[in-house]
Amino acid sequence: MRTSRSLALSASIALSIVAVSGCSAEFSIGGQSPEDAAVDLIEGELADQIGQPLTGACDDVDDPEVGTAFDCTGTTADGDVIDFVTLIDEEDHISVDSVNVVTAEAVGRFEAAAVEALGAETGVDLDPAAIDCGDGSVILPPSGDMSCTVTDPTDGTVYEATLTVNDLDTGDFDIQVGDPLT
Repeated sequence: MRTSRSLALSASIALSIVAVSGCSAEFSIGGQSPEDAAVDLIEGELADQIGQPLTGACDDVDDPEVGTAFDCTGTTADGDVIDFVTLIDEEDHISVDSVNVVTAEAVGRFEAAAVEALGAETGVDLDPAAIDCGDGSVILPPSGDMSCTVTDPTDGTVYEATLTVNDLDTGDFDIQVGDPLT
């Protein structure tokens, strides 16, 4: 007889996760348009932060004044799309911030917070390695879901789990533990 259990809970992570959850860069425009400068950042420094090549594209900026924000994307070779918000934050200067990337370091912090939350909910002392959401940066789909596994320390059973990042700005997330993997 197969027994399954499902556990869902919500948790908030300290704001320190947010500081490293996305990728960002700043750039002095010089003689370039803000859009071209942003594409250069996306295809250069930000691609390096993410760990894979990106093809950048940005919306046209009609009036490039200080305070103007515009959207950009970076597309991976696999077709995954990273969304960026770019701000002309001072004369001839832009900042580019991702809105759907969790860096590898932040994935580890989400895992640690999820271990703590699951341990508190279940009363089971979980090893920090009990939750595994991968080793690299994660490009979040619109749902905010990351695929993870949870290992039961009492018998070694590995369960599928979904960690949903609800808000990168606050670090709010939910984790749903599903059926055992076979």
